[in-house]
Amino acid sequence: MNRTTMISGTAILACMAAASALTLLSVPADAMIPVHFGLDGTPDRYAGPLLAVSIMPIVALLVTGLFHVLPRLEGDAGNLARSGKAYWTVWVSVLAVLGVAHGIVVAHAFGFSPDVPAYVTAALGAFLILSGNMAGKIRSNSAFGVRTPWTLASEIVWNRTHRLFGWLSVVMGLLLVLAAFLLQSPTVLASAVLGGLATLAIISTAYSYMIWKRAEG
Repeated sequence: MNRTTMISGTAILACMAAASALTLLSVPADAMIPVHFGLDGTPDRYAGPLLAVSIMPIVALLVTGLFHVLPRLEGDAGNLARSGKAYWTVWVSVLAVLGVAHGIVVAHAFGFSPDVPAYVTAALGAFLILSGNMAGKIRSNSAFGVRTPWTLASEIVWNRTHRLFGWLSVVMGLLLVLAAFLLQSPTVLASAVLGGLATLAIISTAYSYMIWKRAEG
């Protein structure tokens, strides 16, 4: 992990912890805070302050632990280690998305009503942009990246698939960020997110097979 990703990840975790502490100090102990929202952004599940402000920070810590453990579990730890900058950039990107989700909960605790579908869509779009920029630098491994039978079978297929996946992720991320600002319908936003992710998965999988088949032939 380089200095930039370490500082960025630590800062996100610290901000989440600070927001939780401020909420606990400011909100009545018997308050009920939204912690889950429907596709239209309407709260449909509530929790007390302590649980409400603990969920995302705990998930963030678990994600951090997982990212630190995976290189030790990976059979070819060398490749995962050589994916260092990309690997830890994705970690920071995941923490950022969790930070946005935590911010939405904290905002509701203080009486604000942010546009949940728009914020979530924009956060996912930004995640795709950041991770997409790093995708081409991920080395073949069985724990991280576009793992299909064909990418795992060939270094060439892995590299070419991840270059395409990275480009598509950036484009899809930009489209989702624009959609978050331009589209007003939560249903349309949800469809855009699901459709975008499905498109990434289908195209990347099909492309990896096509490249492998061509190499085999």
